[in-house]
Amino acid sequence: MDSIRDAIKLAALQENSQESNALRSLLLGLCQQCSVSLQKANSYQELILDELDARHGNTAYLEKVQKELSSIQTLVAQIIQELPPTKGERLPLGRVVGSVLDCHHRNNPGAPEIIRDFEEDVFISGDLFELQSLILGIIEGLDRLNSPEPPPWKASVFSRHFSRHEASMLRLKDEGEYCVLAIEPTEAENPRDFKRYRPFVQSLEVGDMKIPPIAVTQWCGGAAHNNATLLYDEDLLRKSAILIFPRNSEESQLKETYQWQPGEAARTILLVDDEDMIWDVLSDMLQELGYQVILAGDGKEAVEIYSGNPGMIDLVILDMLMPNMGGQETFFMLKELNPDVKVLASSGYVSQEEIQDVMDAGASGFLRKPYHMADLARKIKEIFEK
Repeated sequence: MDSIRDAIKLAALQENSQESNALRSLLLGLCQQCSVSLQKANSYQELILDELDARHGNTAYLEKVQKELSSIQTLVAQIIQELPPTKGERLPLGRVVGSVLDCHHRNNPGAPEIIRDFEEDVFISGDLFELQSLILGIIEGLDRLNSPEPPPWKASVFSRHFSRHEASMLRLKDEGEYCVLAIEPTEAENPRDFKRYRPFVQSLEVGDMKIPPIAVTQWCGGAAHNNATLLYDEDLLRKSAILIFPRNSEESQLKETYQWQPGEAARTILLVDDEDMIWDVLSDMLQELGYQVILAGDGKEAVEIYSGNPGMIDLVILDMLMPNMGGQETFFMLKELNPDVKVLASSGYVSQEEIQDVMDAGASGFLRKPYHMADLARKIKEIFEK
């Protein structure tokens, strides 16, 4: 258990990256799963102790076992507390979910499109990249759990006030305003009745799972890492997943701080990334800040777009790890087309040597994934103001 604690501390101290976030989510999920199992074991132990004490009176060994279980429970609780949730940023939940559903539909063109029922102005705090990956993993997991013929799904996004009793029942931090994402079959009842909902980790006990238990563990950890609680509907068993987030009621400062001022010449940004899930959210955010956005799915397409629009593209946001033509090769081809091209490189996995190569060759900046929208907006403004 000490080795797990050391790994968590190391992950928490690491630079914010896709690798460290994935590690933290996995470890947090494992600890939560251990916590649930230990609670059950302790409860059974107490029942056995009561029964043996009434019959025989000699329970010394079982009392030692109970003491050890309690000690491990305390240690697991301490480990969970030592791994803080992600700081996150203000995100529109409906838009984030919509980008995931678009990606899922593109990846599964023959499947029925997931029905959307999104309440407007529902904002949460979280990490965009991690949340998108988490939600997509849950949807694909539900598909596998219900294969070969998964039901038509609907995704509902809404806000709700939870009383103290409801919060306690659902293991939420406290009563208050929350945002809910419910993924359920289209014929399911309105998801606003939470009496049947249980923590998702318990669904590991349900029958023959068609997904690795470690995946469910990582979902639970990813949810907790973003201050969310992952639940399922007891009546629907494998046919539901519900994420509950604390509501972010703060006003966004992004536009006021980083918006391209009206009256200034419009700037066009070429966004190059093979992760199409991020396109919708990033392009919408950039357009709200006053930029025009062109999208490219890989380096080859980016070079074609750039060469076909001479003098029209003011900045290229370039992912360094892509199929067909990698970011480094794309960067040098863009430099051949225009030695003064402005390129903001970005990646979560690229080596320090590759970063240094493009920076030495004249890249305008580098931003490590996962990043916050405010970090991207600030970096873009800095590049244009140089």
